[in-house]
Amino acid sequence: MSAQALAADATGSEKLQNVVLLGASNVSIGFPLIVNLLREGFDGPLHVCAAEGHGRSYGIWSSIGPRGLPSIRDSGLWNHLSDKRQQDMRPKALITDIGNDLMYQLTPRTIVHWVRECIERLLESNSEILLTMLPMGSVEKLSRSKFYVFRSVFFPANRISFDDLSQLVHELDERIRELVAAYPVTSLEPPGEWYGLDPIHIRRGSRLSAWSHYFSHWSDWRADTSRPAQILSSLRSGRLKPLKRRWFGREQFFSQPTWQHQTTEVSLF
Repeated sequence: MSAQALAADATGSEKLQNVVLLGASNVSIGFPLIVNLLREGFDGPLHVCAAEGHGRSYGIWSSIGPRGLPSIRDSGLWNHLSDKRQQDMRPKALITDIGNDLMYQLTPRTIVHWVRECIERLLESNSEILLTMLPMGSVEKLSRSKFYVFRSVFFPANRISFDDLSQLVHELDERIRELVAAYPVTSLEPPGEWYGLDPIHIRRGSRLSAWSHYFSHWSDWRADTSRPAQILSSLRSGRLKPLKRRWFGREQFFSQPTWQHQTTEVSLF
């Protein structure tokens, strides 16, 4: 059932809820839990459209192993949202994993320009926007030795120093705060205790609390987080195919939605 078909069925009291997710590895790692929480928290049909993925950049192509993805701002998500039938149903949007681009040696000014562009496009679709700030409570506890281990594991080609990255992180944090103050966006501070040795990825034991906390800022999201989440293994984002990707250098295209179950569907861009 397509988004339009879901919308057609969402007459009367049941209205199709569109949720837009922009992010990188935190969204990808938590994707089954995220969709499950959204499905439980909103009444009626649900359409989740996400531009996410490990190492995903807001402004440049990014690659992890044989897989490459276009930037979030150049993804097919925006054509999808510009459809008038989508505009008629106010989307809920979450912007996260903004600091990822620092490890691609991009400047805070450039990163914030890309995020601003995404915010303005979401506002054109009348989206209700949440934006997560950088996990400063976690980053500021990071030691030099742990930083170099983290860099070598996740970004082995990057040779940035601890001091240089620290300066860039604080500049980016300041610029993001200036950005959200200028737009109708709800900013959310991720507590440092959500993170472990890895300073940027929410640890497994905190994911339910983290995503529930974020979504609770949408007034009409209601979910019983005391119940165990019923995760569908088929929702692992690594198994789902995005609209466009490069695989061993060859461009591939896949029809959307990429996943459907009862009144819930997922599209990846």
